[in-house]
Amino acid sequence: AVVASDALGSALVRTGGDLDAWVSDAFAAPLTAEDIDAKVLQPRIEEIKRKRRSAIFTFHAFQTAAGQLGSRALLLSGCGTGKTLAAWLWIRAQIARRPASRVLFLYPTRGTATEGFRDYASWAGSEAALIHGTARYVIEGLFTNPDDQRRADDYAVDPRLFALGYWPRRVVSATVDSFLGFMSNAYGPICMLPMLVDSVVVIDEVHSFDALMFRALVRFLEFFDCPVLCMTASLTEDRIAALR
Repeated sequence: AVVASDALGSALVRTGGDLDAWVSDAFAAPLTAEDIDAKVLQPRIEEIKRKRRSAIFTFHAFQTAAGQLGSRALLLSGCGTGKTLAAWLWIRAQIARRPASRVLFLYPTRGTATEGFRDYASWAGSEAALIHGTARYVIEGLFTNPDDQRRADDYAVDPRLFALGYWPRRVVSATVDSFLGFMSNAYGPICMLPMLVDSVVVIDEVHSFDALMFRALVRFLEFFDCPVLCMTASLTEDRIAALR
């Protein structure tokens, strides 16, 4: 709290912002299940229908069942089966049960975080964010199609606010180290802690974590009280046991 407050106080002096107004905006009313439907799920479903040239869309049984999972769950399903869509149904159900102000979808690489942002988070417009080392450059080339309604959305944050610039964003796709890096005292992730504790969290491709990152994940699960869904296509028995 001290580190984040110090960073924010310094940043708002540089930008000329009002502290009370900025914090109030950053920690607005909780998201609702209806927000998830309107801002992410329905736009994504419409895009899928356009690409398939079909007016019909139905969820797979396992995707619907994901919404019935508890606040701590591990979803194992093969590549290309629709895990991400299942995760968003889980997110919607969690927010309906327990209010949260943000959704964090964390990936092991910049490429997968960018893909998750493009396909899902970006539909939330100015409430969405992509967080990784080259995000600001990647976003510039993501929505170049003139027919893409997201082309007019502004996903940029004020660089003078450093990591604090992401606090008002409500639907986030990021690399896992952007948040769990606080375990190794990384300054940016420490400043992200207020977002982390106020979120529903999905962590994808946990099979690819190295030993250090997987240990950080386990410690995070032990000590943080927020809903978390871990996902992957396959996972070794020892890691399944550790997560349990």
